[in-house]
Amino acid sequence: MSGYDLETAVFHELTLQQLYEAIDAKKTVIVLLSHITCPWCQALVPVVDEVARGRELGIYYIDADREFLNDERLLKMCQEIENKTAVDEEGNPCLYLPSILYIRQGMLIDIHVGTVSGHDASAMGLSEKQRARLVYNLEKEIDALLGAEK
Repeated sequence: MSGYDLETAVFHELTLQQLYEAIDAKKTVIVLLSHITCPWCQALVPVVDEVARGRELGIYYIDADREFLNDERLLKMCQEIENKTAVDEEGNPCLYLPSILYIRQGMLIDIHVGTVSGHDASAMGLSEKQRARLVYNLEKEIDALLGAEK
């Protein structure tokens, strides 16, 4: 796959400023951080689309470039969730792509990183078993986010 389609009713583009406005307004949102050339993003996006459609959810997305991934406020917020950030070539903290931020009432409660363990998107697509596990993981994460909202 040479890219993915974010031009669906599920995905709504968001800027970094709009993300901070949603956080400051204590909103509950799901935000996908991805980049079209990322093989893991290419594997994840269709599955997120499928899960979101099945639940009639809207997902916000940000096309994350290097500058975005090193944003100080975003990194500080994400570092509060254990083992979800990386270190770049210069030793600075950064985010992995793709990442899904689960934000409840303005607070980051979880981050989904990548696809599933054992999946090397640079070498192969998701197997049926990996895809099923990814669907299960995403549904579980969404349930955890929205469960307190009901």
